[in-house]
Amino acid sequence: MKKRINIITGFVVAIMCAIFLVGCGKSSDKYADYAKVIYHLEDGEYKGSKLDVTMYYPVEEGQKLALAKTIDQIDTISPPGTNKVLGGWYKTKTENGYQDLVDAKYEIGYKETLDLYAKWKNSINNKFVFKAKINNEDVVLTTAENYEAGSKLNVSESLEIEIKRALKEHNLTYIKEFEVDSKKYDKTTISEITMPETDSDFEYVIYVDYIVGNYYLVSNPTEFKNAMIYILDYDGIYLMEDINLNDYADLSALNSQTTTKELIGNGHTITYTTNYQQSYTNDQAQSFYEISIFHNATNINVHDVNFEVTWYGRSKDVPVLVTGLALTASNSKFANINISYTYNSRNENDTEGKANDVYDVSNSQNYEVNNVTITYKKK
Repeated sequence: MKKRINIITGFVVAIMCAIFLVGCGKSSDKYADYAKVIYHLEDGEYKGSKLDVTMYYPVEEGQKLALAKTIDQIDTISPPGTNKVLGGWYKTKTENGYQDLVDAKYEIGYKETLDLYAKWKNSINNKFVFKAKINNEDVVLTTAENYEAGSKLNVSESLEIEIKRALKEHNLTYIKEFEVDSKKYDKTTISEITMPETDSDFEYVIYVDYIVGNYYLVSNPTEFKNAMIYILDYDGIYLMEDINLNDYADLSALNSQTTTKELIGNGHTITYTTNYQQSYTNDQAQSFYEISIFHNATNINVHDVNFEVTWYGRSKDVPVLVTGLALTASNSKFANINISYTYNSRNENDTEGKANDVYDVSNSQNYEVNNVTITYKKK
């Protein structure tokens, strides 16, 4: 009879020694006061043997001990087939299968004998497969493998990096939106998806939404300001959340002399205060300080966004011209925009611009304005 002392770390309290026997149910009076667990391998192998494994646990009278480690965690048990893995230890074996799964928290008592039966199951590689429809073809971006049945998808940072990298190879931008069976998900809701129970390898396909081009995704003020700094390296800005910029001087950095820059608002609101102004003289030789969001808009495409702007300049000698959207526009588009512009009025000649257009139409060219509303408020 071979004896061995095993250290078991309990979920409950104890660290103790366990002595096990490999054989045909042999026992010893020396361990008569021990708790005994008989592990039935069910055609599995332990150290080259298919015989049952008996383990003895010292438990004080009136006490309980948690089985913190079953034999599969103490030493390796070989599966009965190349495509089998241990599915757990069960207290009961019947004609209908195995019942009463035992976990590490199960407690055994003084002199108690417990029979446990190994249940084997097919080794299944369940995986989530992330795809994108590109040019009418399904393109695999990445996979997340080895998910147990019932486990939830984990959209980790490393997984998102892989998705971003794969889309970028096609000049596409990941926007943290997904689709499964025509139902839309965001990053939070997609993480509630669980892997179903299957008898063989299963691929759970998730489609990743994207926008064409290289866009800077913005969810907070810092990201927005960085996007404005590095805008020349991107096709535009894609808003993910409402943004409160507090004191932020000027959004005219979107204006480009070469390629068109796009601001996709997704219905979100940009709120900020500013004292930025530029000098302007109209056709009647009247001088103003012109204040607006984009000033001389050039090569920009802005849509589906709201602006709440407060101008806190203190001009008194020179009147202000509040043009709201822009003074002029060239090669630009504006659509589905609501602007609320609050400003200080200190001069009787302060002038407000139009309610739905750029101010100086005569000096603007090749631009479009659709569904733009501008409201002005003096304070």
